[in-house]
Amino acid sequence: MKRILLAICLSVFCLGASAKVEEVAKLDVKNVEWDIKPYFRIANEDLEGYDRDFSIYFEADVRGVITHARISKSSGLQVVDEKALQTFKKSRIKPYEIDGVVYPISATQPFFYKASRKAQFETKPKIIVKRSLLWDDARTVGIYAEADENGNITKAEVYKSSRVPELDEYVLSEYKRQVKFKPLSVNGQSIPITDLSWFYFSEKVNSRN
Repeated sequence: MKRILLAICLSVFCLGASAKVEEVAKLDVKNVEWDIKPYFRIANEDLEGYDRDFSIYFEADVRGVITHARISKSSGLQVVDEKALQTFKKSRIKPYEIDGVVYPISATQPFFYKASRKAQFETKPKIIVKRSLLWDDARTVGIYAEADENGNITKAEVYKSSRVPELDEYVLSEYKRQVKFKPLSVNGQSIPITDLSWFYFSEKVNSRN
């Protein structure tokens, strides 16, 4: 049976491609449709602080069943490659049809995963305020902060006010006193640490007499 070669080079679920079919006119295939999309449960911890890209070569029969799949470009981490490959084998495409004839296909699909740039607390703030500072209403304070490569606070300011100056000042001072971040490194380089934290207070939450 005739085999179609697809060169696929877009995102996980939207696959742009060009295809050649033996003795058939050249085709421009803009989308390969999936009955079951490949969705990988790859945690940020799996990436080990680096952006990762990898490619999977696969073959599918006339029913759209994945009959063969292998890593054609490694992410550099065996655990990521294995997780992706095992999940990918469970995906399924919609049968590929030209002029009423359904063909098996082969394709190479790239994937890209970006390591998190989100700051993580080494010491997370736990702020309890006096109820008298709430002025008989629930209050929210937003704090914006920056830290150096060691995770030490270099800047902190009120991003959103509670509309009670005394409460804002107290939350900001406690934040500065308590917080320390974990150093943040991506692709082997330290990157600036920024954070926006929200603190909610009410008579029953994060408050005392």
